[in-house]
Amino acid sequence: DFLDIERVEVLRGPQGTLYGRNSAGGTINIISRQPSNDLRMSLAGEYGNYDKRKLTGSVSGPLVDNRVMAGISILKNDRDGYVDNVNPDTTADKLNNEDSFAIRGMLKFIPSESVEVLISGDYFESEDYGNQKKPLHVDGFGNPVVIPIPGFSPTIISDPWTVSIPGDYPSYNDMTTKGVS
Repeated sequence: DFLDIERVEVLRGPQGTLYGRNSAGGTINIISRQPSNDLRMSLAGEYGNYDKRKLTGSVSGPLVDNRVMAGISILKNDRDGYVDNVNPDTTADKLNNEDSFAIRGMLKFIPSESVEVLISGDYFESEDYGNQKKPLHVDGFGNPVVIPIPGFSPTIISDPWTVSIPGDYPSYNDMTTKGVS
């Protein structure tokens, strides 16, 4: 998810000269909207199945006309897991959930006509029980098909949204990133 984006640039071909890296296939630049003298506000919400809740908002405008401007953007995203882990020896009974929070703030100073200073800070945290997928083949009607493998007889759970993973789920993601520029 991106917050308060001004534009996306797609540049083809090598970009090592422009961006100091050898990106032979091109590059994608995601440009954030900078604060300005215009007051801007936005708020958006979503609700979906499995208690999917997403709220994004931003506000930006002048603190001192033509000299100091600020902006802040916030995102909160939650969803319950939709894959059931039926193994009795686990602490993770719902997989493929989402729980993330992001915030970005910008402060723009214009002390003179020839000097402009932009300070940006961001913070992101996410906790989830991974992107669990079951290897399952289906026919043209969406029904599970078991492909026989000689000498191997796997336990097949026909429901693609049910898995059996023992113990603590190994791919629990707990990520925090932050930055200032």
